[in-house]
Amino acid sequence: MRTNRVNPERARHAFFRAEILPAALIVALAVQSAPLRGQVPRKMFGIKVGAITTGVDSEVGRFLNTDWRSGFSAAAFFSIDPIPVGPASGVRRPGVTLRAEVLLAQRGFGFRTYEEGTGLIPGEASLRALEVHLDVGLRLPWPKQSASVRVFAGPAVGVELSCTVEGSVRGIRFSEGCHEPVVGIKTQTLDLGFSGGGGIDFHFLPVTLVMDGRYTHGLRNLIKNPEGPERLTSRAWTFTVGLGWPF
Repeated sequence: MRTNRVNPERARHAFFRAEILPAALIVALAVQSAPLRGQVPRKMFGIKVGAITTGVDSEVGRFLNTDWRSGFSAAAFFSIDPIPVGPASGVRRPGVTLRAEVLLAQRGFGFRTYEEGTGLIPGEASLRALEVHLDVGLRLPWPKQSASVRVFAGPAVGVELSCTVEGSVRGIRFSEGCHEPVVGIKTQTLDLGFSGGGGIDFHFLPVTLVMDGRYTHGLRNLIKNPEGPERLTSRAWTFTVGLGWPF
């Protein structure tokens, strides 16, 4: 059966326009008039919260389509700049920044599947996952000395904490664990992949305002016992804002 998926690019653009762009503009306007007197900290720890929109790349024939879903994320991070941005006076050269981040995410995706004798089953998979990101990046100079831009990339590991499938069979609602779903697909609890993104840091005294966006691309087939070419891999866009403290 041929898979007919909702266009993920259109879903991501709609999510960005409706939720991320207005928030980013409000923060940017507020920061523009705020006093920025801090400097880029060499070591920093902090917390972040934000929105996450997730989906899957499906090669499972029984899935008629898969839809992206939006959720919530919260993270704690530690960063160190072994090579800081160049001197405040004269030429400001880029620096190297390293960051470890632990993120708690509400992931999920919608689906439509057909089972012989049951008919069309619409539903949604919802899971909580703990993700670890190890980023290597560049910190670039910003026209204002107490702000900087980061671009980064690195490996990502995700561990499923809980997972539920909800849906409707012939008008009757059901809810059960993902490892015993009506749709008959058992998934792995460990995901491996890579991520990359960018952000802006505004260095106030005594904190740093952190804003960034990240794309995570899963590489592992999440189906435990695939039949032939069956494949299910994760995708996620995360947009967060938070505070960091030097130490």
